[in-house]
Amino acid sequence: MAKKTKITKWESDAQKARFEALSAVAKENAANGKSFNEKDQAEYNSLQEIAVGVAIKAKKDKKKLERKETLIAVLNYVIKNGEPEFQKKAQSLLPGERVGGGGERKDRKAELMKLFGDGKVGNKCTFDEAYKLLKLAGSDMRKLVLAAIKKADPENRVWISIDNVNQTYTLVGLGKTPPNGWNGFIPIDVE
Repeated sequence: MAKKTKITKWESDAQKARFEALSAVAKENAANGKSFNEKDQAEYNSLQEIAVGVAIKAKKDKKKLERKETLIAVLNYVIKNGEPEFQKKAQSLLPGERVGGGGERKDRKAELMKLFGDGKVGNKCTFDEAYKLLKLAGSDMRKLVLAAIKKADPENRVWISIDNVNQTYTLVGLGKTPPNGWNGFIPIDVE
């Protein structure tokens, strides 16, 4: 028999509100010696399972955050008071620090702007040219284009459309706001 997966978040605020309303009715019914009808009882039981999953996840997330904060405090102590050998190792373990190969980190915007020469909106680049210049193709190139919108600072966004039919990338905009007629990914901070 397959194990049932626990639901750990509410599908909507309305679902959570419905559970809270049914919980209030359940308390009132318990005080008055009444009970739910069969349909409401089944819905209440289902929502109660979700509420338990949400509560357990919140508790686990809180513990995880406490462990992370403790680790950061210990690492900061070692960085401040430890031996130089351990200070360097502790520094590399702090969140946000780069750990790994010694290569330099590339600037995504600069990489993408190489494809479009002088960087004028409307410039195009073929898939082949992009591969020759960046050694990226297909899904890797799509990830880079998406990251230029999704992970970039709002002022540094590079809006690039991908035309699979003509096999071209087109620079359609720069900056915080998406270009007119944009139908691709739009970050949350864009209204």
